Amino acid sequence: CIDSSGLKLLYTPILRKYDAGVIETGVWVSLYHMIPPNMSSYISQGHCTMECLQEALSLEKASGIHVFAVLLHSHLAGRALRIRHFRNNVEQPLLAHDDEFDFNFQEFRHLKKERVLQL
Repeated sequence: CIDSSGLKLLYTPILRKYDAGVIETGVWVSLYHMIPPNMSSYISQGHCTMECLQEALSLEKASGIHVFAVLLHSHLAGRALRIRHFRNNVEQPLLAHDDEFDFNFQEFRHLKKERVLQL
C-alpha cells in the first residue's frame, strides 16, 4: 500500500531470518543542553552504560549487537563527531568519526567490517 507520505510499504507474514533496528546514543536535546556563549570549542558527551544497554535489550538475543552502519548526527553547531566504544574499561577502536562534520551531509555510513558489541 502507499501511505500519505508517498512511501511504498511492503509487509509479509513470513518471518525474516534477520531483523535490524536503530539504537540512538548521545545527548537528548533539551533546554539544559546548551553550549556556553563565546566558546571557541566545547565538548558535549553522551553515555550509554552497560546497565542501560542491558535493560533496553533485555528481550533481545544474547548474541550481542551487530553494528553494520552508523549515522552521525548533530545540529548546526556540531563540527566533529565520534562514536567511542569501551569494553571492561578498555577503549575499543572507534565505531565512527567525522572531524569535518557537515550538517547538510548526513547519511548512514556502512562499516567496512561488522562489529559485535557484547552484552
